[in-house]
Amino acid sequence: MSLPPYGSATFIEPTDPSFTPAKKLKFCKVCGDRAKSYHFGGLSCDSCKAFFRRSVQSAGYKNFQCPYRRTCEITISSRKCCQFCRFQKCVAIGMEKGWVMTEEERLHVLRIRMAKRQEEEEKKIHRRQKIRRENHHADLNEIHKFLTEDDIQCIESIMNSYEVSCLTIAFSSSLCSQHCDRGRTEIIDMFFTVIKQLAHFAQQLRSFAVIPRHDQEILLRSGVMELCFLRSAYVFDE
Repeated sequence: MSLPPYGSATFIEPTDPSFTPAKKLKFCKVCGDRAKSYHFGGLSCDSCKAFFRRSVQSAGYKNFQCPYRRTCEITISSRKCCQFCRFQKCVAIGMEKGWVMTEEERLHVLRIRMAKRQEEEEKKIHRRQKIRRENHHADLNEIHKFLTEDDIQCIESIMNSYEVSCLTIAFSSSLCSQHCDRGRTEIIDMFFTVIKQLAHFAQQLRSFAVIPRHDQEILLRSGVMELCFLRSAYVFDE
């Protein structure tokens, strides 16, 4: 690609609709520092904004004196040299003393904003929780929207295999009674019964049965905790 000859370059307007020109920089009309927005009616930087607010809140501006001829040039480097000329320039660019709130008024407004923000956050949390609750109401009549017929049959086959294993290797009568005070022996007996049920269940699965015996043992030993978690989730509502 060749460049145009020196002095003949022209600006070409971007045709990309996503192109957005850079924001125009704003500068404080008091000292020339970078400004974000208008404060108390005048375009000013944070430093001049704070100076104007303090001067009005404390009424200190009434006692400001210029050591020269009230013609000081206010810049970033000299803005702290003469309070009088700096304040007068703040007023000259449109900053209003009546727009400055007292410290009590400012704190009151801040508390209102914080309370409103907290209320909005609580509403967002409430809406999220409501959506979660609505989404977690399972309707078996709509299961065909999410699963194929083969998926449903596979799940039913797995559940039936597990129920057969539970009937084949049942808990002892003492473990079936509903009471919380169980001894150490009963807890160990319950745990090993669950392990036997899970091992029997795994053997009912054709994809597991074709694996070599040694690999089956490794899979059962390494996945016993995950299987116990799945079993707990399955029997939670029983």
